[in-house]
Amino acid sequence: MSFSTIQFHPGPRVATIVLNRPPLNIINLEMLDELSAAWSDVEDLKAQVAVISGAGERAFSAGVEVADHAPGKIEAMLERFHRVILRIRKSDCVSIAAIHGHTLGGGAELAMMCDLIVAADDAQMGQPEISLGCYPPVAVAYLPGAVGLHKASEMVLVGEPVDAVDAERLGIINKVMPRDHLRGSRCIRRQAPYQKLGSACSRKEGAPRRRRPPFRKSTGSRARVVCPRPRQDRRYRGRHERLSGETAPCLEEPLTPRSIETM
Repeated sequence: MSFSTIQFHPGPRVATIVLNRPPLNIINLEMLDELSAAWSDVEDLKAQVAVISGAGERAFSAGVEVADHAPGKIEAMLERFHRVILRIRKSDCVSIAAIHGHTLGGGAELAMMCDLIVAADDAQMGQPEISLGCYPPVAVAYLPGAVGLHKASEMVLVGEPVDAVDAERLGIINKVMPRDHLRGSRCIRRQAPYQKLGSACSRKEGAPRRRRPPFRKSTGSRARVVCPRPRQDRRYRGRHERLSGETAPCLEEPLTPRSIETM
């Protein structure tokens, strides 16, 4: 299959996917379809490692096309975007996001769903969706468990990006490298501690898995984070009824960050 918005370099051990819409590698519906098709090839080849990077000098990806957030398009965009990142997250292939420059919005969420993130020293990660009047559903689910509630709230509600050094300190990325060391999967795998990636046993079969991501259902212009109701809610209702003799109100209200099941 030929691709127009990505470059795909298959390999039995290491496959490479390059987001190819410079200068900012904006993600659109066509790119999401091509990412899904490329990931099908990665899984058919049983590649051990897949490296996702961005073309050009300015950005890994500055996010999803703003026009695709419009009513009538956002439903299809969210469905395709979540399908792609869930496939990457659940795959037995070890995924590495090699980011540089602007890594924003959906581009940052795509990177977060990879197993490892290596960043050039000029990388900037952030969630600017608040400026469009919406929330990033994947980041809302992922960030509280990764960086803590207050820092996650700041990143989502303020929308200011963090640089590579701060992102490494927060635990969002694994390693900061000079930009020249980030060119190509071979350059990445020469860096400690990644020399063993691509060995015969470096796929994720049998590795511990995280719980199912809570952003499985996201529809409409406001993507809803759907999680199982916490057990303490049931205990609260029973205690409330015993003490007051009244039926406790149903706690089926919009979820707060505290009730988000982290990944």
